[in-house]
Amino acid sequence: MLEDFRQVQDAYHALRGMGMEPRTTPHNVTHSIYVQDPDGHTVELYSDRWENGFEAMRDLGPMSVPMDIETGEPARRE
Repeated sequence: MLEDFRQVQDAYHALRGMGMEPRTTPHNVTHSIYVQDPDGHTVELYSDRWENGFEAMRDLGPMSVPMDIETGEPARRE
């Protein structure tokens, strides 16, 4: 777990700088990025979106869509 969204953004840019392609998802509970480690395991780096995220999850339901790494919001589909 990372401290805040800024650290998620920094990790994303660092991974991209190493030639990796992290996937992004603004779950209703977390801002998450996923990347494959050298052994092929998926690793999630995330920060909480809300102080009580599980309450938001109960109210809003699950969400798993691409995230705009600059805003932390769901990416617009064109």
